[in-house]
Amino acid sequence: MNGNKIISGILSDLKILPKKALKPYMRNGKINKNKVAIDLIPFSILFYFTNKYLQAVCASTKTDAFDKCIEAFTLIFQVPPVAIPCFKALPLIGGIAAGVIFKLYLNSRKKNAKQLILIWTLTNGTTYHLRLQNG
Repeated sequence: MNGNKIISGILSDLKILPKKALKPYMRNGKINKNKVAIDLIPFSILFYFTNKYLQAVCASTKTDAFDKCIEAFTLIFQVPPVAIPCFKALPLIGGIAAGVIFKLYLNSRKKNAKQLILIWTLTNGTTYHLRLQNG
């Protein structure tokens, strides 16, 4: 009996998860696809380069781990397929992990930011200060 309540609670949480994840991208009840695409650009680039690097590490002929990592830098865009990411397990998981870690790092930086001071100077020498405080 308790097992069914736990499973139903987990399933109801999983149903709500996409709505919570997409809430910042909603506008007038619809998903703002442009904002989603722009926000995903840095993570896609990081995923791609990490994926290609790990693919080169796997394709390296060296036996020592350090030598494999060094040789991978020379092989990074020479291993086939050249333009598309690799869908083998290690490069795929490594690329996804790099994107997730980068996202978590950005979120932690955003939460820990206490204040931001913007200083700019006009051509006539006038200096302006703008202080933004979080919470």
